[in-house]
Formats: sequence, structure tokens, C-alpha cells
Amino acid sequence: DMLKELGLTEYEAKAYIALIMLGEGSVREISELSKVPASKLYEVLSKLEERGFILSSYGRPMKYIARDPEETLNSIRYRYDKLITTLSRDLKSIWRTHRRLSKITFVRDLNDIMRKIRSMLNEASSIVKIIVDECSLWVEYGLLENLASLISNNIEVRIILNPRCRYLDEFRNLVGNRVRISDKANFLCVIKDLNEVLKGITGNEPVVIIYNIREIVDLINEIFDSIWSQGIDKKSL
Repeated sequence: DMLKELGLTEYEAKAYIALIMLGEGSVREISELSKVPASKLYEVLSKLEERGFILSSYGRPMKYIARDPEETLNSIRYRYDKLITTLSRDLKSIWRTHRRLSKITFVRDLNDIMRKIRSMLNEASSIVKIIVDECSLWVEYGLLENLASLISNNIEVRIILNPRCRYLDEFRNLVGNRVRISDKANFLCVIKDLNEVLKGITGNEPVVIIYNIREIVDLINEIFDSIWSQGIDKKSL
């Protein structure tokens, strides 16, 4: 079975094991031990020789010799390592190029925006950072319940509200000292697990952009941390 993992067929594996046991053998001898039909063995042995598992000696009858298994496996390992290294480099290049192009999404419908926010909150596993531009929407769409669920699941939450928010106490009651106030909270931003960002506005013409690109996520996270560090703790108001 392990030889099959290396790409050998059942007949090839049986013939190779038989030849290792024989050391050297003719088609008839290999066929008798391996139970591979002699009519199939010529093609099987030819492929094994082509792949470096065995050697052949010319004569009558032709004899086949198993190469040292350790040398054979080392040769296979070298070829596979070289192939994997090259393949890994090429696939990573393709993946990075297409991932960079495909991981920016625009959303303009308010309902879709709020559904996406709910999804991000539900999927969070370690930390969520939020800048709320329109507090009333979070109440209207029931997102405060999702925030409460994050807290109960011991997920770190940080929320920045603008001073005009009419629901400061509601947010404060839910997340405690995880709320800060800043007049720079004039846009919407949700950072999930430091690997996905939703950023935009939810005013008269709502639009958000969703990013999964590491460089952009890191930059927006730095902006959030800067606003957070300068914000006012709600309890100090």
C-alpha cells in the first residue's frame, strides 16, 4: 500500500517486492513469486526500470535486478523535494496574486451591510474592534445582542462611539469599560480577529468595503488603536 502511495500500480508493487526478495530474477521467476501474469510483466518491469526501481541485464534469459531500496527511496525523496519546492513557489505566487485581487468586496445595501456585520460578530473567535458611526442602526438591527454574546464567550471587544450616540448607556451596560468615546468615530469599522475588516459609512448612501488583505487589515487596525488610545473612557464622562 505504501508503494502505491508513491504512484506504483498493484502489479508494479508486487513485482518490485518479489524482485527485492529474489535479488535477481527472470520474468518467469518474478511472475511465479509475485503472481503477476508473465504477459503483463514486460511492461511492468520496463516502467519500474524507467522510474529507477530496478536494473536489467541483457542476456538469455534477460535478468532483472532490484536496486538498493535505500538508494532508490533517497532518489525518490530528492525528486519529490525538488518538485514540491518548485510547485510550492509557483502555487504561492498564483495564490497571492489572485487572493489579493479577490478579497476586496463592496457592499451598498444597508440590510446586506448589517447582515455582514452580524456574520462577522458571530464568527469572531478572539477579538472584535468596532467603530460605530450610527448607534441607532445597531439597536434597530438587534446587534447589541450579538455583542452580548461575544462578551459571554470571553471574546475581547473594543468599541469606539461618537459623542452624539443616543445609546451610550446601552452599549456601556453591555460591554462595560470596553467602550470609548471619540469625535473621530465618524465612520463604520469592524475588525474581526485581526484578519478581516469592514469599513465604510451607513448614512444616507451606505457603502462599505470588506478587506481580507493582511497589509490593509494591519493598517486599519493601527488607525483603530490610535483612535482608541486617544478616546475618552465612558465612565469618565
